[in-house]
Amino acid sequence: MAGDEWSKEDRERLVRVEQQLGSLKEYVETRLEAIEKSTESAATSLEKRLDSMNEFRQQLKDQANTMLARAEFQVQHERVCEDVKGLRESRAELSGKADQSSVNWATAMAVVAIVIAAVAVVAGFMGG
Repeated sequence: MAGDEWSKEDRERLVRVEQQLGSLKEYVETRLEAIEKSTESAATSLEKRLDSMNEFRQQLKDQANTMLARAEFQVQHERVCEDVKGLRESRAELSGKADQSSVNWATAMAVVAIVIAAVAVVAGFMGG
């Protein structure tokens, strides 16, 4: 009897509401599937990105392990600068010795020339 109390218009409205409800249910299910696919896609993309970031982090770690530390560089650089300074001083010292050698050679030649000149003078007085 409850069904008889409903008018034809009410039943038509009920049918329309049920149809709309069915359409709404299909729309919601379709949207939920799209959201799930999008979420899966985003999760996959994020996972790839995180893997890439981890790889980059590992490369930085490897690079940090193979690079020379600043403090160590300073120590080695100071040592090299001292070695270069020592080499310059040694070269200057050798250059000075070479110049002294030239002076000694010139002096020896001058003495020989004086001796030859003295002999020539003495020979000229005695011979002439």
